[in-house]
Amino acid sequence: MTLPQPRSVAWGILPRQRSPGGRAVGLDDVTRAGVERALARYDLLGRDDFLARAGLGEAPGSFIVRGERRYEARPILAVAHGYDRPDVGPLRKRDLPRSEIALAERLEALGFAVERTLRNPKWAEEEIILALATYLRGATPDKNNEMVVDLSRELRALPLHAERPDAARFRNPNGVALKLANLAWLDPSYPGGMEGHSKLDAEVWRRYADDEDALEEAVAAIREGRGRFQLLDLDQLQSDDGVVLRVTEVEEQHVERLRVSVPGADREVERREQRLVLAYRDHLADQGHTVTRHTYRLAASGITLACDLVDETAGVLYEAKGDILRSSVRMAVGQLLDYRRFERRPMQLGVLLPRAPSSDLTNLVRSVPASAVWPTSDGFTTGR
Repeated sequence: MTLPQPRSVAWGILPRQRSPGGRAVGLDDVTRAGVERALARYDLLGRDDFLARAGLGEAPGSFIVRGERRYEARPILAVAHGYDRPDVGPLRKRDLPRSEIALAERLEALGFAVERTLRNPKWAEEEIILALATYLRGATPDKNNEMVVDLSRELRALPLHAERPDAARFRNPNGVALKLANLAWLDPSYPGGMEGHSKLDAEVWRRYADDEDALEEAVAAIREGRGRFQLLDLDQLQSDDGVVLRVTEVEEQHVERLRVSVPGADREVERREQRLVLAYRDHLADQGHTVTRHTYRLAASGITLACDLVDETAGVLYEAKGDILRSSVRMAVGQLLDYRRFERRPMQLGVLLPRAPSSDLTNLVRSVPASAVWPTSDGFTTGR
């Protein structure tokens, strides 16, 4: 049995050793002569054999341009280092900078013409969170899906990646649809999807797929430019249980993210809920009540929960829903019970709905106990 040769031997140079004196190994050691020798070797062996011996796998990215020929810059530089530093050998993957710009700049400094063709960067956690939120809102893994197209536009606008390929390839609808297909593979309720998800995809799914409040907070933080762990710049009050309670104004842009089964239907639910919250805010204010919104930052987990509206005068927490589905009413009840744990004074509970619920759902709300509130032709009524 013949054992494979070390890569350094495959290039006719000494086995790899430590750099004398512990000096860092890198592109600074590469010379024009070394690159010329690597290019000649590429021509002699042919592309496939050369890349196989370089041991870096496929190397899309920047290219050295010579006439009509194009040479992958990354393996050329790795092999050139072995010729320039035979005491050390070719560069390994971990020795090369991840930045294609750094590779191109070194080659240009040596006098080579370089074509910078950047690869799509790996998906950042923020991007996967936004993709998950879009998937859970009912987006299908289809490049023509309206929500996929909207997400593509949003991802392109995020200031996360300094190095990007051309605009046609960076987070285009096709790439976004593929990411949603990876997430669908992780969804036990979805009969399909596509293998190939990353460890970070799986981690984001584990952390957020079943926690609507945490996902909503993460999405809001990304869109507001706060980062995942940055607190809002507001007056805060922290109790001994490690919960930070903030009192803020009811936002004009209030939106509740829901998972619905019909693509596009969630937008109308969001608009209905937003109108409902703002209308009830104005209704209470006209009666002389002070209306705010409470958020609860949980120090242990780093997430922030938020109720929709608080009647400070009457001492009532409200959670709004844009429909009267049983699942929505049950969710509202659970959210209110969760929020009330963190209040500094006794609070009543109210579920704000777009119209009168069934008698069974009204009885469900009463059993908490809580009140159901919905609009009428002359204001709002309460089904106590």
